[in-house]
Amino acid sequence: MRRRPRVLLSVLGIAHLLVAVALLPVAAFLGLVTVPVVVPGLIWLVVLGVRLMRPNTAVRTALRVTHLLLAPLAVLLVVYGIHALQAAGRSAEGGGGLLGAFGLIPIVIGVLAGCLSLASLWVAFSGAVPRTTEDERGLGGDAGKAANGLTGAPQG
Repeated sequence: MRRRPRVLLSVLGIAHLLVAVALLPVAAFLGLVTVPVVVPGLIWLVVLGVRLMRPNTAVRTALRVTHLLLAPLAVLLVVYGIHALQAAGRSAEGGGGLLGAFGLIPIVIGVLAGCLSLASLWVAFSGAVPRTTEDERGLGGDAGKAANGLTGAPQG
């Protein structure tokens, strides 16, 4: 692997670790109900970050799937935060507004997750992550077929 993509993947791996650490206190702040849902996702971000520092061909698929799922969630968090801020404004007009800035929390979470997802998807679809070949997939290619006895050639 060339030096530049390896450095890029290491930086992306460190970014995964930093975002997971940054979002952990926020997950605890949102309540005990969200902890069993959010903490495994944060642990997966740490695992993916470590795997990006030592990339192999399987990390590309994990990176794509993870961030194709995380990107829509990030958008939903930002939209929810905007609606929460608008509701706080309406509440403040009526004399309330004690928790008016609560909408900033999902916006910050969504922006962090969204930026990480955009960068990760860009890297995953670029040539930086090693791709699997037909032989490595085990589902195709002459070497995979020969190993499975599917070539039609007489076996020995």
